[in-house]
Amino acid sequence: MYACRVLRRHFRVNRPLPFGGSLPRIFEAAGTKLRSSMMTARTLFVRGSLAFALLLVPVWCFAARPTAKSMSASASTSKDNASTSEGERGSVDLFDAIDAGLVEVKFIPKNEKQAHVRIKNRSGKPLGVRLPEAFGARAVLAQAAGAGMLNDFVKNAQNGGAQNLGGNFGAPNNRNGGVFNVPADKPAELRVACVCLEYGKPTPRPAIPYEMVRLDTVSKEPSLAGLLHRLEASNQREVQAAAWHFVGGMSWRQLAAVHVEHLVEANEPLFTAGDLKKAKELVDEVAADAKRSESQSGQAGAHGDEGRGESPGRSAALAASH
Repeated sequence: MYACRVLRRHFRVNRPLPFGGSLPRIFEAAGTKLRSSMMTARTLFVRGSLAFALLLVPVWCFAARPTAKSMSASASTSKDNASTSEGERGSVDLFDAIDAGLVEVKFIPKNEKQAHVRIKNRSGKPLGVRLPEAFGARAVLAQAAGAGMLNDFVKNAQNGGAQNLGGNFGAPNNRNGGVFNVPADKPAELRVACVCLEYGKPTPRPAIPYEMVRLDTVSKEPSLAGLLHRLEASNQREVQAAAWHFVGGMSWRQLAAVHVEHLVEANEPLFTAGDLKKAKELVDEVAADAKRSESQSGQAGAHGDEGRGESPGRSAALAASH
């Protein structure tokens, strides 16, 4: 339209053309068609954009919808987190739970190195159990009574001489700060590492019934707990040698003389020179930790006496007067 006005103003062309019509009218018609085409193109663009957006909506909704697997994983994670926090708030020591009848624990030795622990929850609800850093296990004597008295005597003669065991639950089982969540509907299965504590007695095996007990039940050695805390599947032989040294009082020369007997092949040493060297290092580490702990507890006691304003001499005098 603007072009038509310019032509009409400057050229004053309004007469008919040879091929019919005037020049301003032709330009006006062309402008009208051009504007109509632009509006049509704009309309098509808007409509096409809307149609494309409408097509993307179901695709976006389908992509954003969680799958059954992700929903299950999310629910499982939430349940584990909830049970973990609940277990930490209301956890109970494993042996206290055994004494209270909240759990039933079955200890099945595979050999002198490994055992399976089955924990069955009898409380009727999920229970957070605090696993001890170290534990003991001993053979169970059968109750000799009734018609099976002779068999029980035979079993006791065979099983009663089996070695006591010591072990720990290890890092994989001690997640969540040492709290293990036992569901109410199914027993928990754990695999633990062990060492024998009594050299010369029969080796533990699945046929011999065992029970898990507190460590001080099978040994009063104060350094044994620190040693068992270091027990792993990779250093079992080193810890075994150190355990016999601690509990049985065996010298390093005696441990070097222990051999594994074979029926056909020649006997071989149970511990290599490298095993005994690492066992000595473990013994030194445990002794250093015990000394450090004793020193820290002594310093804490001294600070406590100073805070109360009592000298060691006065405390000793008061104790003597009483």
